[in-house]
Amino acid sequence: MSDFSHLNPHQNLRCLSLSGGGVRGIVSIKLLAVLDRKLKTDASQAFDMFCGTSIGAILALGLAVGRSANELNEIFFKQADKIFGHPRRLNPFGVRGSKHDSVGLRSVVEEVLGNERQTNLSKLDKRILLISVSGSTNQVAYFGNVGDVNGQECHDATLVDAALASSAAPFFLPAHPIGREMFLDGGLVSNNPDLEAYQVGTKKFSRTEESLKILSLGTGRVTPTSMTSQMTNPRSFQWLGRLSLIDRLMQMQSLKPSLAVAASLGRNYQRLDVDLKTAVRLDDASQATLEMLSNSAAAKAKETLATNGGHIASFFR
Repeated sequence: MSDFSHLNPHQNLRCLSLSGGGVRGIVSIKLLAVLDRKLKTDASQAFDMFCGTSIGAILALGLAVGRSANELNEIFFKQADKIFGHPRRLNPFGVRGSKHDSVGLRSVVEEVLGNERQTNLSKLDKRILLISVSGSTNQVAYFGNVGDVNGQECHDATLVDAALASSAAPFFLPAHPIGREMFLDGGLVSNNPDLEAYQVGTKKFSRTEESLKILSLGTGRVTPTSMTSQMTNPRSFQWLGRLSLIDRLMQMQSLKPSLAVAASLGRNYQRLDVDLKTAVRLDDASQATLEMLSNSAAAKAKETLATNGGHIASFFR
């Protein structure tokens, strides 16, 4: 574990929490890129701790090694189709396993991490916590340099292994092996890592609720009104095809952590997300989808700054 004993427990601990969502991660990073530009900040330096699940884990690692939000936004916008651009071939028994192989995902992750790809989590200067699932125990598995979470020690691993372990979405991508253990997408158990960020901040780093600030970024949500409209459409079952069971599970479980942490931290917690008019599958990396997600996130960031800019700025300074 990295040594953070020199840090003053009375200073504010600023945490950025990044949800999972596959290609919809463009929402999170576009939100952050616009906030950085408008506030003239650098999120990679403004935050003390990064927590992430799935695509959020990849973005968290990119920020932790010093990538700017704008750099990450450009990488993902240009290369999102590469992540899901390698359909797996059928085996001799006519079974494909996962829909895509991990070649494209690894390539993008390695570009994000650059020369730090083989660095271990324990060597990072920034505090980091990533969510995954152990294929051996079917229980949550943590990767990071914050010691333990609720008594469970974090795995130390190379940055590239940790990123792949957190983002191996079942049916879409194969499980990721590290040693003799297989790991699956953390979105299966905690797609929104706000609660883990809160627990580590208050218990591990002894922050009071007055000195812990968490900015949480979502990856787009389908509003109840939009969902009802799609379900009552004459082509009512088309929306089901846009979201897999994994997609729906990840989206449904993102709300509860937000409500719990908001109740505890009050104005020291802020969740930003984008309301989507139609469901977006986590591997839909078409240009039209990317542009819609990016434009929606940019509009949301500008609207938020116009109505609540001073409060949002307090999370960065």
